[in-house]
Amino acid sequence: MADKTIFIRVVRLMNFLCALAMMGCSIYRFFDFSNQSDPFYFLMTFYLIGFAVLLIMAELRYKKMLIYLEFLKSRLGKGFYVMLVGLIIFDETRKADLILGIGLVLVGILNLIVGCMRDKMEDES
Repeated sequence: MADKTIFIRVVRLMNFLCALAMMGCSIYRFFDFSNQSDPFYFLMTFYLIGFAVLLIMAELRYKKMLIYLEFLKSRLGKGFYVMLVGLIIFDETRKADLILGIGLVLVGILNLIVGCMRDKMEDES
């Protein structure tokens, strides 16, 4: 069986890619302001940038931020966080939000799986 550190590296890379995708989606949403009238759309556009920055800071283990957001220290906390953002952004009417939402939920589930893995397999002799 593969070592847990390999899975942690993969999930870490996926979290960085998710943060990059959140930034890209917020920029795309910013240029689409003229077609929208929903106030939640405007708020979510700016919140996505903050959500992405928080995820990056958590993956880089920025201690000044992690003091206040303890749940982002663990893989389980990051998994639930990414899933929450994915469920909030999920919108059936916009294709970019739909794809990003599904992707974030899948990466969140992957975070949860890696968070539940054991560190080492012990010999049962």
